[in-house]
Amino acid sequence: MLSPSKSFGATCHKASAKGGTISVGEPSSGEESDATSSDMAKKDHIPGVVPSVTSPGMGQAASNLCQTQEAVIGAKSVPSAPSKVSSSPWLSPTWNPRIPLSDNYFNLKTVNSLLSNAQSREKSLKILQYVAKLAAFILTNVFFGMDSSAVHLDKIAKTLSQARRCFKFFRWMKHFDDISVARSEGQRWVSSLLLFDVACNVIADISEDLCSLDRLGILPRGTLPVWAELYANYCQLVLAIVEIVVCSIRANRCQKLRLLPGDAVTLRRKCTTAYLELSKFIADIGKAFWDCELSFASELLFIVCGLWAAMVSTHKYALRALK
Repeated sequence: MLSPSKSFGATCHKASAKGGTISVGEPSSGEESDATSSDMAKKDHIPGVVPSVTSPGMGQAASNLCQTQEAVIGAKSVPSAPSKVSSSPWLSPTWNPRIPLSDNYFNLKTVNSLLSNAQSREKSLKILQYVAKLAAFILTNVFFGMDSSAVHLDKIAKTLSQARRCFKFFRWMKHFDDISVARSEGQRWVSSLLLFDVACNVIADISEDLCSLDRLGILPRGTLPVWAELYANYCQLVLAIVEIVVCSIRANRCQKLRLLPGDAVTLRRKCTTAYLELSKFIADIGKAFWDCELSFASELLFIVCGLWAAMVSTHKYALRALK
């Protein structure tokens, strides 16, 4: 039994050989006259049977119709090439989540860019450090009988803290770039506040570098006085208070810009980033209470604040690295 495509092709070839005669009913065979078929169709017209057409112009159109139909049938019979789909879910755009407040997605290229940035690596280690501290706190105060695991996790947190110090050397030099921004400020009191913020950042970072030299054993033991690290922690507390005031001013200004016409998505992201940075410095105050050994300080508050500050800082430097 012939397939529909082959049957149609055979009919078209017969029509072409006979000068363009197509019969939708039973196909003619041999050299039967077209006039006989036409007379029979006129005498006994059967519904659904179309009489044959013997016009030369109509024959050429029928021949063209046959060729077009054969091309369509042939195109349908050609199998389509298989689409190339990535077998790795790590490279699939539907699997990779989007980085908050940006248009970037987590993929291999993004991870390589973040790993090549020193600030991103340092802040990632900070997250791991406070996760280890939180796990050690839970094992010590909630699950009893797991003191050895808690001690091990506490050692991991201290080791990560020491490793982070190597990334933070000479960080105070970048704050000199902020002097020009502070001088260009229109309001005089805000300009003075920004200059004071630069001074606090430089003093706090230099104090931390000196303590890092002692912690890492680069300086001989006893070179720095006992109160040196406590002094550095108080500098961090003062810096956090100043940064809260500065970030509040920036967040309020950003909120006013949202009332003006412009790119709503960009302004919303800037405002959200400003408020996140404000929450980070508020968390730094809760962390500094414990570092300064104040009587009302809480270790759990210190760990939670440190973890939140680490996550916000990691997100902030990740966005900078991907620009």
